[in-house]
Amino acid sequence: MRMSVLFSFLALASGVGVAGMGNAAVLSLDVQHFSFSDYPIAGRAARDAMLGTHVLSMEDFEHQGPAREFVTGTGSDIAQQSFDTNTVGNFSMTGSQGSGGTVTNGGPLNPVTNHGVGAYLRDQNTYGRTNTTAGGSFHLDSNDVQNMAWNVALAGDRMFDRLVFNIFDAADVGSTFSILVDGITYFTSAGQRMNGEVSLVTIVFAHKVRATSILFQNTIHNDGFGIDDIAIGITPPIPVPLPAGGMLLIMSLGCLAALKRLLYAGRVQAGQV
Repeated sequence: MRMSVLFSFLALASGVGVAGMGNAAVLSLDVQHFSFSDYPIAGRAARDAMLGTHVLSMEDFEHQGPAREFVTGTGSDIAQQSFDTNTVGNFSMTGSQGSGGTVTNGGPLNPVTNHGVGAYLRDQNTYGRTNTTAGGSFHLDSNDVQNMAWNVALAGDRMFDRLVFNIFDAADVGSTFSILVDGITYFTSAGQRMNGEVSLVTIVFAHKVRATSILFQNTIHNDGFGIDDIAIGITPPIPVPLPAGGMLLIMSLGCLAALKRLLYAGRVQAGQV
């Protein structure tokens, strides 16, 4: 099952002026929904089409293990810790603390103590949240915390204008799920979604940017979601056609070269060379 929602915004129409630091004007945000069983074929084909050929950095979390919650401190001083991927920026958690089965169930879901405070790097299915990488096992899980913030940036301060990633299992137990880019809401889920649904998200910016801030926002906590298979890219440059004057110059030079060859051949026939 596949559904697609496309939101396109002109800078002036959406209230976004000329983009500056921390204000990346979004040209379009596309969300395509797939059931988990449909994603391996239809979803990955759609993802490849959205990616294009100029991919600058990718993150599938397969080399970020071991599985763990990102927290700092001990006892009552436990707090969420930002997770810096070194590839696509960093993630942090905000809003109400997680307290659902994802956190409290224990056993294989939580092989070590889970505080429900930080994002959780997981290597197995957790209530419909699971890896979407072919042959992989890891994904980044919201751990039932209400919101996830993603500060997008590339090493070397490189510029980009396209993000493609999978969000899965969002808004399946009562929350309304939204995607905000630099504080502006560009997508809000409609009604309760399917358990385990994979949402392929593509964000295209109106111009190249060095950084942007994305917030995955829930209206309640304990409605966990995951993110995987992130790619950051840039639109290939469009070849600039040679001006008409330039073409005339090239043709003129070609004619001069041909005339020179003809004159030289004539002199050879006349015995002058």
